[in-house]
Amino acid sequence: MHIPHTLKSNRIAFLFSLTLILFATVSSKQAEVNIAGHWEGAFSRFGAIQDVQLDFSQIDTGYTATYSIPDMILYRRPVRNLVVTPDSISFRLFWGGFNCIYTPEVDEITGENSKWNPSVSIHLKRTYKKDRFRIEPIKFSSSSLTLYGDMLLPDRKPPYPVVIVIEGSSTEGRKLWTYRSIGDLFAQNGIAALVYDKRGVGESDGSLDSASFDDLTNDAVAAIDYVRSRSDIDINALGLFGISQGGWIAPLAARRSGQVSFIINLGGPAVSIWQQELDRVEYSMKAGNLGENEPDKFSPEEIAAALEHLRLGFEVVKKPELWNEWMQSVKTAGSSRWASYVALDSSLNELQYWLRYDYDPAFTLKKTKIPLLALFGQNDVLVPPSTNVGQLEKYMTEAGNDRAKIVVFPGVGHDFFTGATLVGGDWNWPTGFWRWNRRAPGLADSILAFVRQYSH
Repeated sequence: MHIPHTLKSNRIAFLFSLTLILFATVSSKQAEVNIAGHWEGAFSRFGAIQDVQLDFSQIDTGYTATYSIPDMILYRRPVRNLVVTPDSISFRLFWGGFNCIYTPEVDEITGENSKWNPSVSIHLKRTYKKDRFRIEPIKFSSSSLTLYGDMLLPDRKPPYPVVIVIEGSSTEGRKLWTYRSIGDLFAQNGIAALVYDKRGVGESDGSLDSASFDDLTNDAVAAIDYVRSRSDIDINALGLFGISQGGWIAPLAARRSGQVSFIINLGGPAVSIWQQELDRVEYSMKAGNLGENEPDKFSPEEIAAALEHLRLGFEVVKKPELWNEWMQSVKTAGSSRWASYVALDSSLNELQYWLRYDYDPAFTLKKTKIPLLALFGQNDVLVPPSTNVGQLEKYMTEAGNDRAKIVVFPGVGHDFFTGATLVGGDWNWPTGFWRWNRRAPGLADSILAFVRQYSH
């Protein structure tokens, strides 16, 4: 069929116009999904909210993001499974997977995790983020090793007060958000912080497996020397923040250095390492639930047997001639209901691991005269207040330390998290409401107030 030239021209023009319209529509839709930037909002569950912040960055393959939940003292944690399309945004973070949409007309992201019942909603608005601190990768020497870390420097004029954060027994280093985020808390509030990878962890040299307790303390002293060498640090306002195991190291490093202004210990023990292990077994067994087919709790006799087995292990560490007695105890313990709570080492080399951790803080704490803030969780089965608070009070009295403060936070354990639960027993807002998991109320305020008090 012959098509007149004018009709051909009109048809071509129409098709070309249609292509432009379709292209413009796709391009416009893609342009609408420009989510790079800082977003703030909240999770919501049946009226109960928890603040959240997300930071999206555009990369060659799409987007990457981090998120922060301030009342958990959780900062800059990577968002997982992030997928951005013209029609949807999906990602996974602390409260699970969320399916969202972006509404460009109001520049807001809304979505939910429908696997919860009631579901968890999220609502985010793009906001201006003022940089409160910058992160400077650093390294310092400890004997022949190089240790790596981050200096978090506040957005204010130096010199800065500084806190060195000393990690617990974890092997994750700066990747562990409960450790790293403490530095963010300080830096966002005008206080510089150093977080570093222990020897043999993360980027740092050395071996953690062969490190003695003395080695870890010397590394903390090296960190003190490093921050004192910086011109942007107020060396008269230098503190240590010991987390769990770091609570033993912080007072010892402060005594060795003689250059520390204050100490804060979060779940840091006041008893010996061996006694803390005995406490862990005893209080964990007291709190333990054995399952549907067993009694709810261990009997006092079972707890006593477990502790007797553990004490024998500590004795064998120093008296190898008792090895046969230990092996018989291991055989008995191995068939008990409490076997998973205790050491069942079948070689002397494995058991003598404890020789490297034969440390009692009594002498050091009795000599600690600088300000000390000791924070405990009421339900902590690893560092129970019932065996640590009284001991610490006694040592501070002997030291003549009238600037020591001890705070026990109710309803939390060793991690200082409240847990998430339904308050009131049913979904009946406002008397029945969802309590989001968070760090103990007042924890951050107590820490920051103490630092400010002794940084001037």
